[in-house]
Amino acid sequence: TKSGFSPFTFSMDEIAVGAEVEGGDSYADLQSAVNYAGKNAVITVTEKNPVGTVTVDREITFTIKAENNIAIPQIVAKGNVYQDNKTINPDGSITYEFKTYIAGGYAPSTTPEKVVTSADTFDAGIALYVGMSVMAAAGSAVVLKKRED
Repeated sequence: TKSGFSPFTFSMDEIAVGAEVEGGDSYADLQSAVNYAGKNAVITVTEKNPVGTVTVDREITFTIKAENNIAIPQIVAKGNVYQDNKTINPDGSITYEFKTYIAGGYAPSTTPEKVVTSADTFDAGIALYVGMSVMAAAGSAVVLKKRED
């Protein structure tokens, strides 16, 4: 770095774009687009995209469209993820939904958290427990003192 700035280079060469995520991000291939896409992303496969297998290793839902009738590659789950749903939409796009395995089912990442708060009132049971503990300790001290005499 020089004066706090990192060097960068401009190129006038055409960059091959294999997939575009709706909203402006372009990637060299569909695998990269799936890796970096946000939840509910719409990904368009362009004509320069190589056909192959795309793996998904996280919980996500996304839709894939293809330009110029390009074949959409096979999309497969990897690791602790499984394909929960695949929907072919009326416009020809395909929506994939992947979820995460846990023991006994899957763990959705959007599970609402339950907020637990402590009671705002005095708890008589705790006061009784503390009082009895003090009395027991005092009684033990009296018994020990009598034995010493």
